[in-house]
Amino acid sequence: MRKPYAALCLSFLFFAATIAQAQTHKTTLTNTDVVKLIKAGIPTNTILLILQHDKTNFNTSPDALIVLRKDGVNKTIIDAMLTNNSKAIPSTMSSQHLSNTFVTASLKALRAIEGSLDTPSFTDGQLSVPRATQDSIDNADAEARTDGERTLIVLFNRLFLHKLVNNANRQVIVLKGYEPQSEAEARKEADANPIIMKMDARQSACTNALDVILRSQTFMTTPEECSSTSLQSFSVVDNTK
Repeated sequence: MRKPYAALCLSFLFFAATIAQAQTHKTTLTNTDVVKLIKAGIPTNTILLILQHDKTNFNTSPDALIVLRKDGVNKTIIDAMLTNNSKAIPSTMSSQHLSNTFVTASLKALRAIEGSLDTPSFTDGQLSVPRATQDSIDNADAEARTDGERTLIVLFNRLFLHKLVNNANRQVIVLKGYEPQSEAEARKEADANPIIMKMDARQSACTNALDVILRSQTFMTTPEECSSTSLQSFSVVDNTK
């Protein structure tokens, strides 16, 4: 009986030391901290509690999320990281002027996200991110100086991730329907799918709202049209039936 108890105590002490070290040397938790906790064997429920009580500053771009998955971070923790980032986005703030350089770069990023329709989201069974589109978002990010501009970058990344998931949905439907019918017919079936149509509508509404903000060069609030382009609203078409 003593050995399991001793092992439990050692595990608790190791966990406490890990958290204490993170709190001593870090003012906020980052992606790297989450990966360290995972590799240290800290349970998912414990990590979720840490995310709730500590300050966080996560990189939740599509590229960063793929790296997290490769590093063994599960969907539950990634969902919590995205939720924490959403809470960090101020819903309203005083009117902020957007710089000309930021607006120019951001409009290019928005057009690139729009143009990523039907871009394959899976390559050899792995989720892939169109490099040119991500680079355009990163270029806009490099020009962000104010809270409003940084909030828009978060929304661009969220919209792009939403688009990638919807592209994956299209791929699933087309692959399922390709054998008994032509590729063109399979694509028509994908476009008419209720899940696809709903996600298309969300993306279009958010894109239009962001376009208005950029062209007015004024940020006051996170557009309501973009609130539904979050991870919780993603739906992946069932390919097992």
